[in-house]
Amino acid sequence: MLAGRGMSPVASRFPGAFPRPVATGAHNGRVESVLSRLERSPGTLGPRIARTFYNLFQGPYTSVMLYDDPASTLTPVRVSEQCALSIAAVYRSLAVYADLLGTMPVRRYRGDSERLPLPQFVEHPAGADVGWTDEIGQLVWSVLLRGDGYAVPTSYDAAGYPATFAVLDPNRMTAEWSETGIGRIDYRYRTGGADLLWQNPSPLELLHVRWQRPPGSPCGVGILDANAYPGGTLAGAWAANYFASELMTNPSPPAVLTHPLRLNEKQAQDLQSQWATSVGRSRSVPAVLSGGITFAPLSLSARDAHLMEQRKWNASEIATMFGLPPYMVGGSTGDSLTYATVEGEMIRLWTTALMPMTVRIERSLSAWLPHGQRLRFVPDALLRSQTLDRYNAHKLGIEAGFETVDEARELENRPPLDQVPAVPAAPVIEEVTP
Repeated sequence: MLAGRGMSPVASRFPGAFPRPVATGAHNGRVESVLSRLERSPGTLGPRIARTFYNLFQGPYTSVMLYDDPASTLTPVRVSEQCALSIAAVYRSLAVYADLLGTMPVRRYRGDSERLPLPQFVEHPAGADVGWTDEIGQLVWSVLLRGDGYAVPTSYDAAGYPATFAVLDPNRMTAEWSETGIGRIDYRYRTGGADLLWQNPSPLELLHVRWQRPPGSPCGVGILDANAYPGGTLAGAWAANYFASELMTNPSPPAVLTHPLRLNEKQAQDLQSQWATSVGRSRSVPAVLSGGITFAPLSLSARDAHLMEQRKWNASEIATMFGLPPYMVGGSTGDSLTYATVEGEMIRLWTTALMPMTVRIERSLSAWLPHGQRLRFVPDALLRSQTLDRYNAHKLGIEAGFETVDEARELENRPPLDQVPAVPAAPVIEEVTP
């Protein structure tokens, strides 16, 4: 597309940014003719956006700037899961949730206070002695990205409760309202062979964990469902990354070639092609200019070329989507972080982001336990303050009578006093006198 004539879509949004080319005297008719032909064939200029410059006519008096039609390169399509994961802020946000929840201690209770041994599906979820960090990470990714997480028991204990489980790919699962009754949901899981079917299954058959669930929908809404549409936050972030990558890998930097004589269209195109071939051949081979041709680079700073400010803004937007503090995913906080603000951020991280997710997982997986029992994530390590503050809090609790010494030791990951091995007394050395 040609900037300045006919007001292209981009130029119309930024009036004055692309001025009309200047043509004087007898050249007006030829300039208009060439410009008209160029406007009718924008696809011949190649897939570069707002960074290829041409000097087609006589000197600086008829310099024009051409750019491609944005629609020819940035097709308005949904961002796929693979493209979303290529955005650093998205991947980091998923990793924050998966790592913090996958490594957070879990306890099993009967009622509100009676602590029981952990169930087998927590200690050995896949039948191996590795804990459930990997399985929880898969479940969290599914819920955040697609709005739905599915876990199917793969074995049961002697009492008929799940002993091991596997997390299913939400992209292969279809959930629809059943025609057999209100509130009943039928599931179909696509495999390489016969599909797996569940008709209104109980949690002991198929566990369905949802994120934000619209009224009347059998499924939840994840980050990709809400923000991967054309023009959405993820599409903008991916486009910024792609543009910065293309700009940095372009072997020919943005520039203007100025010829002292009047060139026709073919001569201008030949000059441009020769320059692109020379520069693109090797950075170590110098270009040779003759005939009064001058080269004027249009320099961009590394900060501008990488779109640093835009990418920081995108990271902050993605952090908002995930409910995380922007600094965790590369966004801007707007001010410096001190210890006090970081400690406050940890509390906010738990209350506004992690706790809602843990409650969903706790209530869902508690359906795999006998009635009256439940699982609970323990965020004490995440919310732990300074050592002196913790010890003072324990002291107040013990003196007030609502905390025991053993309870305080448990919070500090120490065994009860009656299980602490006795320290052997130092041997008494008797002095022997001659």
